[in-house]
Amino acid sequence: METNVLVTSDNLEYLRGLEAETIDMVLTSPPYDALRTYEKSASVDLHSLGKELHRVLKNGSFCVMVINDQTKDYGKSLTSFRTTIDWCDNIGFKLFECVIYNRQGTEGAWWKGRFRVDHEYVLIFLKGSRPRFFDKEPLKIPSKHGGRTLTGANIRNSDGTRSGSRQVLINELKCPGTVMDFGNTCGGESKIKSQHPAVFPNRLALDMVECFSRPNEIVLDPFNGSGTTTLAAQSSGRRYVGIDISKEYTKIAQERHEKEYIFRIPLQVTCSICEVSKPTAEFECDNKGFPITRFCQNCSEAALIPDGEEKCVSCKQILPENHFFHYPLRFDEITGLRLSSKKKICLTCKES
Repeated sequence: METNVLVTSDNLEYLRGLEAETIDMVLTSPPYDALRTYEKSASVDLHSLGKELHRVLKNGSFCVMVINDQTKDYGKSLTSFRTTIDWCDNIGFKLFECVIYNRQGTEGAWWKGRFRVDHEYVLIFLKGSRPRFFDKEPLKIPSKHGGRTLTGANIRNSDGTRSGSRQVLINELKCPGTVMDFGNTCGGESKIKSQHPAVFPNRLALDMVECFSRPNEIVLDPFNGSGTTTLAAQSSGRRYVGIDISKEYTKIAQERHEKEYIFRIPLQVTCSICEVSKPTAEFECDNKGFPITRFCQNCSEAALIPDGEEKCVSCKQILPENHFFHYPLRFDEITGLRLSSKKKICLTCKES
């Protein structure tokens, strides 16, 4: 089977030419409910597509679909729900999970008679009884209270009783769960990409590809469009097959494959001065979120403060050390872990 190809073709015709169980993962977003005007508009047969995708997928593999519903006459089309039921009841998929892609709709949007739409559905279908591969480690994000010891986790048992609160050390990183934030910067990620009328974020594609497939496996997108799925596959060392009925969109995808690469922004960076691993947000970053210095903001500010002086955490003034009140450190009596940082506040701010 030929891989690392971008094909201009009707997706059903192309899929029918593939042997059964040859694809390791599918990631796609169909042109649902005619919400966008495409170069070649045609009705999309999601039932027939689902049958072919189920046939070509290997047992234990995933098909991930980004989809939403049109609102007409104050009612939803229910395309996403009907497709889910059809694919599970009539084709043989399992609905492994429904993830909410929080795309943060534009403030002050035009509609007044309903809510602003801030989400899309990421339907994750599984072929077979259990996954052949699933790795959510690449998707992890910084925990709000990472590294701290908090009291809580009062879990309700099946008989209605509670386990009681206990002290828990919060991990530095956590799984994003079933509501994932990718921002609403899809078109702004690339001038080439923005030539397509409907795109999804690079990181969404990279997260799905790395979670549900291994390096060198084959990722397929039957509605490849601007090529975000196949570019994520190429950037992460997977093989790919991208199908689109439009020659124009295939050219866009080809240009992106030649000129672009999807990077994963590091979640933690080790400061070269204090040698502590800290969230990327504590470092000076460019407009895409990549750190451009190797020392954190605290160390950067400390380097500018003369010996014998300190910076007040409240008024931000730099004053002699004898003008400060030092709040004592607090430690957990059981674990010995530090519960608070040592804050330095000037005497003027303390008295006020």
